[in-house]
Amino acid sequence: MKRIITFITLFSLLVIQSCRSSEDEKMDNYREELQLKSEPSQKEAFKNLTSENKVKIWGSKLSQVLTQDLSQEQRSLVEALRGEIKNMKSPSYDGIKLIELGIELAKITPENEFINMVSELEDYKRDEKLYLLKSNNNPIVLNLQNFLITVKQRNKLIVEENQGNVLNKKRPCDCSWTCGMYSGSSDDCAATESGCGIFWSQPCTGTIRP
Repeated sequence: MKRIITFITLFSLLVIQSCRSSEDEKMDNYREELQLKSEPSQKEAFKNLTSENKVKIWGSKLSQVLTQDLSQEQRSLVEALRGEIKNMKSPSYDGIKLIELGIELAKITPENEFINMVSELEDYKRDEKLYLLKSNNNPIVLNLQNFLITVKQRNKLIVEENQGNVLNKKRPCDCSWTCGMYSGSSDDCAATESGCGIFWSQPCTGTIRP
């Protein structure tokens, strides 16, 4: 009898694992499909996903990042981020821990490397040359630190709803990490609640001029 129960338990675990593997593979394939689109099209498709699938998309990306030759500290932080993003499915999640982990990763990762890890759906490929540079000042650290203060104070970087009618006449902002950091950025656009920064979870408040 015990053997039968053990067999049933093991079989159930195998079925569950098989389902998870199938779901993971499905999301990996979907992320590959999105990579063929332009970044605005990627974000538009991402916006229409369920919260659960948004988490799965970034889970797929972080799993791919972990296949690369990371430092031990980077690996620990990426694994922690992969676990933390699961909480993004909850409407009440404040994102504070996620941003804190992102700050720590940005402190030890060159800017372009960090962007590729957590703000692009394309596969991450480590560029060892960037780690050999003497200066590794990542401006994204300050960006995330300021964003963390904003989140903790419950102040949003978007226009109040009562101003929405005016802003709707403008095109939606499509900012990237470079907005506000280098020349050529503009705020002549309608702010969005997300679509920028870490896992595209930060407000988009600017656009790169053509």
